[in-house]
Amino acid sequence: MDSNRMKSTYMLRILAGAYLIYIAYSLVGGYVKGETPSFWIALAGAAFGIIGAGLLYFSIKGWIRCTKAANDPEPEPEDEKEEEDEKRAE
Repeated sequence: MDSNRMKSTYMLRILAGAYLIYIAYSLVGGYVKGETPSFWIALAGAAFGIIGAGLLYFSIKGWIRCTKAANDPEPEPEDEKEEEDEKRAE
């Protein structure tokens, strides 16, 4: 995949993670205020928060990695890496 497409994918994942955190905040907030009497809804909200935070963290990390790779002017060719590994092995 090209760099711009990967950046777009990570950006959508970041938005999805932020939305899950928003849903979690709404569900848990409703339970704390007494608007929602069910403990299970608050538990689902906590699960959404954990999943959303993980999605947000790993998506931001991937987006940064993708951005750095796009800005890297010239990565080291694979042939040179293999030659260096062979020299080290000898």
